[in-house]
Amino acid sequence: MTEWVIFLPIVFPLLGSIAFAALSPHSSARLRPLFPLLYIALEICAVAVNTVPVNHHVILSAWQGGSYSIELRFDGASLLLLLAMFVMLLALWAVSPPRAPFDKHLSSLLTAGILLLLAGNLSTVYVAWSLLAIAIFAWRKAHNVERETALRGLAISLMASLLLL
Repeated sequence: MTEWVIFLPIVFPLLGSIAFAALSPHSSARLRPLFPLLYIALEICAVAVNTVPVNHHVILSAWQGGSYSIELRFDGASLLLLLAMFVMLLALWAVSPPRAPFDKHLSSLLTAGILLLLAGNLSTVYVAWSLLAIAIFAWRKAHNVERETALRGLAISLMASLLLL
């Protein structure tokens, strides 16, 4: 049952951003700038929880006929990459706080990036890459990037992921 702890760093960006976005308007103006730093610190703790017992490996679904499976793997390399990503994000947000740190599009980008880092095989990398491409497209559309540019980026990313398979 300890293998399911791998989902903590994946689910926290979405659930944490919802919770912090709900708390933010009701808190004092002095505490509000600390919320993004606390958010990243809690994400680093969620990553650190995965280091306790052993390396984690979870198979979410396996298709025997096509010999494909969707699996997540948390090992030393993924630990270092996740910690590097979040420590740099913590340093960046400490120097220059984001305008909208709990944006749903930013949270979906973070979740898709974590999924890509924790992918255990090529079919999982393909699914995570596709989710990341869709999250980038949604972020671009929400931030008023030209429609043609956003669609072109989505198409190129999805074609590149097809080349992976």
